[in-house]
Amino acid sequence: MIPSSRSLVTLQPARQAALQAIMAVENARQRGARLSAAPHVRTFLRLLAGEDVAHSGLWKLGARVVPGHFAQTHAHPELQGRTLLDILWKEHAQDRGPAMSRLRRYELTQQAEQCFERLSGGQQARFQILLLELEGVTALLLDEPTNHLDINTIRWLEGVLNGYESTMIIISHDRHFLNEVCTHMADVDYNSITIYPGNYDDYMLASAQSRERAMKDNAKAKERLQELQEFVARFSANKSKARQATSRLKQADKIKSEMVEVKPSTRQNPYIRFEADEKSKLHRQAVEAAGVAKRFDVPLFKNLNFMLDAGERLAIIGPNGAGKSTLLKAVMGLLKADTGKVVWQDLQRKDIAYLPQQSEIDRSQPMTVFELAALGLWYEIGFFGRVNAAQRRRVSEALARVEMADFAARPIAHLSNGQFQRVLFARMLVQNARLLLLDEPFNAVDAKTTYALLEVLRQCHQEGRGVIAVLHDYEQVRAYFPHTLLLAREKIAAGATEKVLVDEALLRANAAMQQHDSGDWCAA
Repeated sequence: MIPSSRSLVTLQPARQAALQAIMAVENARQRGARLSAAPHVRTFLRLLAGEDVAHSGLWKLGARVVPGHFAQTHAHPELQGRTLLDILWKEHAQDRGPAMSRLRRYELTQQAEQCFERLSGGQQARFQILLLELEGVTALLLDEPTNHLDINTIRWLEGVLNGYESTMIIISHDRHFLNEVCTHMADVDYNSITIYPGNYDDYMLASAQSRERAMKDNAKAKERLQELQEFVARFSANKSKARQATSRLKQADKIKSEMVEVKPSTRQNPYIRFEADEKSKLHRQAVEAAGVAKRFDVPLFKNLNFMLDAGERLAIIGPNGAGKSTLLKAVMGLLKADTGKVVWQDLQRKDIAYLPQQSEIDRSQPMTVFELAALGLWYEIGFFGRVNAAQRRRVSEALARVEMADFAARPIAHLSNGQFQRVLFARMLVQNARLLLLDEPFNAVDAKTTYALLEVLRQCHQEGRGVIAVLHDYEQVRAYFPHTLLLAREKIAAGATEKVLVDEALLRANAAMQQHDSGDWCAA
């Protein structure tokens, strides 16, 4: 990838950063480099992939470069309604034998006859990477490739990418994944970019050392500056030393011009502790699932039992394809269980807010941030009701809580993924729901936004609202969710997080999924 340097003159700062990052890799002749780039580069990845993106300036790919774009949304309407074998045959001329062999490498043999849209998020991700391989791409453009992947699939993906002979530009918020895959890091901060060799940990160490050196140099410069200023103040009126004073004044000006301003990073990493007043807790059950089972082409889970007390926080974890999202939809009432029942205790439909894994809202439609957040009033006013002054204040307050008040009039098409997710949280706040159901709410969201939304959840918990969240980040679960349900098409473990998130239970979950995928479980 060799973009024209002339393009840097006319591109916007974010795109300049992207171009500079790519140029740095190319100019150093780092063939096969795996560059982790900031989310600002997302639009540029789409441009390189050949999508219709408004831009200025010039760019071009190398003569033998074949780009392959892995989009974070997994939105592929051209694959809807088609089985994996059909796609491999019609698009890549793969007979059943070679196709099954390739699917086996990607652990998708059990899904060969399934339609693409029936796959889990992790299975869709694996299949997309398989398609990129068949297309013979030499430059992988990966936009949040670990979205919707469980920890085992992420480890598998790391192995696949490390064995892939290709230049890669990766956008990701998963620092563990970056440590295993990337050879260079592109740090974009204050509209400038710095390339660091090494993985994420190397970058953090190098950037901290660079910052420390700059602060020490500034401290020495300030001491020297004070000495010069004191001399000038003492002897500037003395004719015999006027020349010396003038010389020192020039030295002082030079030192000022050479000092580097050390700004605090725009990235934040606060720690949030969930605390609640035990006196204000509502000690009653909110949701109970008894003997719940659900199947589509194959059983997703069976004989599932759990309960959640009002105001509690429960994390649902498990391998991809374990039925986590389906269970959440069953709790919400969007899917009817085949057997068993889900009972809401003292809850109505309007009391439950649901944030799906992938929003079905068309972001191209002419809707403002305020109007999207106001959809949380639907149970009160319907689609065509008017928003009164009190309700308008509620919407504005909700946007303020997620730090989006200044964006109220902005079209949703102009929002980043993190901003859009904040607005969806605001919509839930407007609804005043007592139970929040969140399906992988922090996918493709930067650390700053993640912690901001976790703070919102903390406030919701203090207000007595319950939270059920499907998550893959074990650290988040350990830090913020006291209760965990480990699911692998059946309940593997449930209870206190510190007792569920143990190696023994995680190994049992993996073994259970392997048994289920083998077909023995389906026949039982």
